[in-house]
Amino acid sequence: FFLMIRRPPRSTQSRSSAASDVYKRQEYMGMVLQHKSETRPLQESKFPMKELKEQPQGRYTAPKSIVRQFLLLPSFLSFLSLWATQDGLVTLIVFHISLYKLPKFWVNLSKKNLFNRREVFSRPSLQICLGLILGLLCTMTALVVYEISSGLFPDDYANMRLPVRSNYLYLGAMTIEFVFINPILEQIYWNVFLVGLCEPGKKITLRTVAKITTFFGLYHFFTISYIIGIRLAIPATIGISFAGLCFLFIRCHFGLLASILTHLGADLGIVLVIFDLSLIHISEPTRLLSISYAVFCLKKKN
Repeated sequence: FFLMIRRPPRSTQSRSSAASDVYKRQEYMGMVLQHKSETRPLQESKFPMKELKEQPQGRYTAPKSIVRQFLLLPSFLSFLSLWATQDGLVTLIVFHISLYKLPKFWVNLSKKNLFNRREVFSRPSLQICLGLILGLLCTMTALVVYEISSGLFPDDYANMRLPVRSNYLYLGAMTIEFVFINPILEQIYWNVFLVGLCEPGKKITLRTVAKITTFFGLYHFFTISYIIGIRLAIPATIGISFAGLCFLFIRCHFGLLASILTHLGADLGIVLVIFDLSLIHISEPTRLLSISYAVFCLKKKN
């Protein structure tokens, strides 16, 4: 009996033996278990990437929570910096750093670039001519609106909290930052990066246009309400939202370079308005000094 149930010898490896069948089953079960243990970590590693869905065009849609954060962060950072420092140049620098770092962070995270460099150089002569014409029109519009509103609301302009310093070196640095750097970063962020996040395809829906235009105006509303008050900030925000809609339309139908030049013209008009308001504060001490000197001379003669 003990001879019948003893273990078969290892030397018998022929196909017809019982020992060969046992060995084959053990090898098969070992291969199955090894295959399951190797494929399970791969399935678990793919699970967190379900939120990024690949589109037919090769782009990725971002989760809605991430899109909301990218829409709200510029408004929050600019208002917080302006409230803390009360300095327009520092606020612009903080805002521009955020506009540069946020798209870079997303590109490194998703390994997908949303910026098409060919779009900038397509039809360059048409984009430059159209951008210069529309930019000049935006500059003149900003100056005309300033003249009309300053005549209608003189008290609001008198009580304006202008977050700039009254010296020429500061105004020159702010001009470079606001006129030449701000249009490039804002257009790339709002009309290229955020459009790519909301709409991965080539078609842009009305929902995406309304979302980007609304948050573009909301960002400017917080800054303008701090400077000139809510009374003038509401109509100014409506006008800026319409300008943002025009920038997006120009970018989609003509190109990014045309929208950047148009935005540059609008920012140039705003800088000229800031110059006019700041030079009043610069010339005010000189005017008061001359008046006091004239009064001193009259007293000395008497």
